[in-house]
Amino acid sequence: VMVEADYRMKLIGIGLEQPPVNIATFVAMANPAAMARNALQRWYFVPDYQRIKVTEDGLAAEFVGTGVKLVGEDEVVTKTGARQQVASQSGASRKFTRSFTEKYNQLAERAPVYGQLRNCVDLLVAAAFMQQHDLYAQAGITLGALGDESQYSVETYNAPKQVAAAVNSMWKRNRLMTPVGGGVEIRANMAVDSANTVADDDGAVAEAKNSLDLSKLPANQWWWD
Repeated sequence: VMVEADYRMKLIGIGLEQPPVNIATFVAMANPAAMARNALQRWYFVPDYQRIKVTEDGLAAEFVGTGVKLVGEDEVVTKTGARQQVASQSGASRKFTRSFTEKYNQLAERAPVYGQLRNCVDLLVAAAFMQQHDLYAQAGITLGALGDESQYSVETYNAPKQVAAAVNSMWKRNRLMTPVGGGVEIRANMAVDSANTVADDDGAVAEAKNSLDLSKLPANQWWWD
């Protein structure tokens, strides 16, 4: 999922895939005169780290907002062929990443892989939240076989190690442009740091938690619909 979402985002950015919604793409806005000849654009997905509303007791949380952001960095190629980050992001790259983020919900509706990426991010952040607040211990739950890798191991798949090269080139204002970019970075623990969480000031999350009625839940059942 992460590889496909990254790959297709890059294709959109460099003009090799038509986006399903109206997005300001990098190639459409790039001004060669305002960019160095050895410039590179790097775009990658990250979670929206400041989007978790947490109750005062830490027993419930709500994910708000889009959940996924596209961010960018500009780089240059040095004389030795190495890549070096520069201080500022180009205007075209900044507009592309902002437009992609603003239209992310619409994208996820039209291209399911972006919704699947958001689900992956939410799952990782939720797991980090449960770990940070030690919710398993607080609930007094025993996972049995589900928590024992020797009895019920987590299924894993072979992660892609390479994809087909995607290169675009175009002439704009008598200059040849060859844009590239891509990547996914998820640091789930950052999303649950106290500096990034949002207080449940209106009590809506606490009210939703307290409205759950588990009185009829069998003693040996730890899940519910």
